[in-house]
Formats: sequence, structure tokens, C-alpha cells
Amino acid sequence: MKKVKTIVLVPLQWHDTPNGNTYYTAAAIINGELSFTICFDYGYDSQYEFECFKEMKKLGILKDITHYAHGGIEAPWTYCENHGIKYTRMPIINVKNKGELIRWKME
Repeated sequence: MKKVKTIVLVPLQWHDTPNGNTYYTAAAIINGELSFTICFDYGYDSQYEFECFKEMKKLGILKDITHYAHGGIEAPWTYCENHGIKYTRMPIINVKNKGELIRWKME
């Protein structure tokens, strides 16, 4: 893969009110092209960022993300700042139901 210059993450989330859980779907746009989507995973707030960066490492898009002994990884914004990558997190879009979250496709 060519050098990563830009990363844009587009997150959606749904709050399962009766059970008190939050789920998300997130698309990763790398160098202006849709790279992958994580569909319907558990987590809230910035969890989608960390999971997207783990996926980028797994796919070989980013190679040298620091992993910590407790299982966490280097903060995505820190990684990008240290590697000269323009990083954008779009505002989280709240959807009304689980179906919207599962069916959403980045176009």
C-alpha cells in the first residue's frame, strides 16, 4: 500500500436503551478511498477509533502502532501526529435503531 497521507473515520452509533449498551459502525477512508467498514460492534465514544486503527494494523495499512502491556494501543491522534498523517474524525451520527446501524453503507 502507498504511504498513508490522510485518514478519515465516519462513525455511527445506536444506543440500545432497554439494555443500556451502545454499538457503532465506522467507515475508514484512507487517502480519499473507502478502505473498510467495521459493522455493528460494541463500544461508545472513541472506541471506534481504536478498533479502526487495530484493523488498519491487521490489514497492513499501518505497521508500527505501539501496543502497550495492558492490551491498549497508542492513541490514534498521537500516531497520526507523529507520522505526518492528517487525521479527521467526523462527528458521530446517532441512528434510531439497530437496523439502520447494520444496513448503513458508506457510498
